Amino acid sequence: MNYGSHHVILLALVVVLAYTVAPTEGGCGCLDSYTWVCGSDGKSYQNMCFMHCLSEPGVKVVFDGSCERMQAEQNGALELQPGHAIVFITGIILPLIFQRLTN
Repeated sequence: MNYGSHHVILLALVVVLAYTVAPTEGGCGCLDSYTWVCGSDGKSYQNMCFMHCLSEPGVKVVFDGSCERMQAEQNGALELQPGHAIVFITGIILPLIFQRLTN
């Protein structure tokens, strides 16, 4: 049985789910991807696009991740963010499934 076309369809579905366009919060039109950033204003933004759109002028990225994650790392503890589920599924679970299907 040829699983090649199933891989393409599944991969396309994962990409669509991971990078759908978010509702235009504040008219931003940013992609709904969870690449959290911590702004110099102390606020967490879902991604750089939202930070540039929703923050005051001059706010810069001070940490690649949420501000909460930055504080947790500074305190020696880590917390999970919503986007980590997508990374876990696409980076770990799907390759294991594909490996089993192709062997």
